Amino acid sequence: MKLQENHWASLTCGRSRTRIAGMSRESFPELPVMPEVIADLPVKILATMIGRTIFAISMEESRFTLNGALLLLKPTGIVIVATDGHRLAMVETALDLPAIVGQYRALMPRKAMGEILKLAAEAGPDDAIQFSGDDNHLFLPPWGALAA
Repeated sequence: MKLQENHWASLTCGRSRTRIAGMSRESFPELPVMPEVIADLPVKILATMIGRTIFAISMEESRFTLNGALLLLKPTGIVIVATDGHRLAMVETALDLPAIVGQYRALMPRKAMGEILKLAAEAGPDDAIQFSGDDNHLFLPPWGALAA
């Protein structure tokens, strides 16, 4: 494997030769910094709520707001609502979240919900996931960053 000028990569294996176009590091946008944690959410409870609402998310890509679920965090609990325009799923769980001031609303994409379900399958019963977000991003920790 060789890196050539103009960020092209040349791969040679036996008689096979391939060139792959690449991009410079400067061409990629900077990743946003994760803001302070909004809440520690119990993984198993969040996974159960996702499991009860993910079926109602639209698969049609042209309807952006229906391709995810509304996540609402309040000091008294969590609400998740999803719809595809025909079905509506809503689940609410009472939970003490004293760090939440007012309420936090975010549109959680289907893909992120699926990743949380995978994470929850390997989590213990008392594990929590640190959740934070800003106006345009949701931040969930990488695997191994669960808070017990």
